[in-house]
Formats: sequence, C-alpha cells, structure tokens
Amino acid sequence: MAIPLSSGSDWKILAYRKIPANIVTFGESGMSVKVQKSASPIMYKLPETKKIQSIEVKGKLKGVIQFAGKQGEKKQDDFVLRVGVVVKGDKTLNFFQRSIAPKWILELHSLAPQGEGVDHIEFFNVVSDPALVGKSRKHPLSDLLYENFVWFSKGEGEFSFSTTLKKPLDGAAIWLSIDGDDTGAEYEIELTSLVLN
Repeated sequence: MAIPLSSGSDWKILAYRKIPANIVTFGESGMSVKVQKSASPIMYKLPETKKIQSIEVKGKLKGVIQFAGKQGEKKQDDFVLRVGVVVKGDKTLNFFQRSIAPKWILELHSLAPQGEGVDHIEFFNVVSDPALVGKSRKHPLSDLLYENFVWFSKGEGEFSFSTTLKKPLDGAAIWLSIDGDDTGAEYEIELTSLVLN
C-alpha cells in the first residue's frame, strides 16, 4: 500500500502548544518538511485497519542535526524521521480524560477505527548515532510511544530504508514525527515514497 505524498488532502498536521510547527508542503515529488527549531506531528488515517508487516521509505535529506550529547536523551531527543504506526487497541478516553488531555492525545484517539480504541504508536526511527541501531525503548515522556532505532543516516543526500517488523501490527494510521526543537536544528527532509506491506 503506497501512502499518498503528493497531496495533503488526507493528511492532518498538528502543532504542539509551546513548540513552533514545521513547514509542511506537498508536491509532485512528494512531501517536504522544513524544520526550523520546530516539531509537529503529521498523521494519515488508513482507510481501514491493515496488518502491517514491513515499511519502506525513500527520500532526501538536506542538513543534519548537531548533538551536544547522546541522541534520544533529555534535550537531545530529535530525530530526522520517525515513521509511526498507530496500533489499534482498547484504550479509550473517558469524559474527564478528554477534557484535560493534550491535543495530540485527542488526535491520536481520533485515529482509532469507529467504536474501537488505540494501543500505542510504534515508531521506526532514523538515527544519527550508529550505536543506537537495533535498540528500542518505551519513550520516557509517554507510555503510548514505543521506539525502534532501525535505520542509520550517514547525513545529507538521498536515502532508501526498509524494515520487516518482528510481528505484524494492526495499523490504524501513520504518524510521522520529524523534529529539531530540542537541539535547535534546521534542516529539510523530502519523502518521495512511503510503502506499507
């Protein structure tokens, strides 16, 4: 299943409350995301839940993130690309939770199939530190976020990555995270192909 990248009509772009938003544009060559010390989730709800077995992504990177410490740690938690699968589950929000939840949590739950909930977002990250490849973690800021460090980027230029999942995921949506707010990074990434198998 090829995810459409030339038009933003089926994508939803959010802004965090206290963080500048990325500049996201769509064109014939794909989706372009300009990061200027910024971050913002980019979401695509699948027409129906799919059992996802592998992910392929291609594109081009202009610029890099400079780290003052170890990537992924506090104040260094930026990645040029996280491809997230929103996994169907049974977690839902009650009225009180809905009234106090951050907007991204509300949007996450809106991606669940009608009458169902979500379990978590399973991210597959491009890392700048080769020592991270093969590792995974539950994100320290939320138990809804799991990260797998699967791809290493040598820097600027074209890239082509693919990964086969350890076990198929019941995917309800795709959640892209591209950020530079922690490190003050400025760069641009263009996604030309995103394919789910």
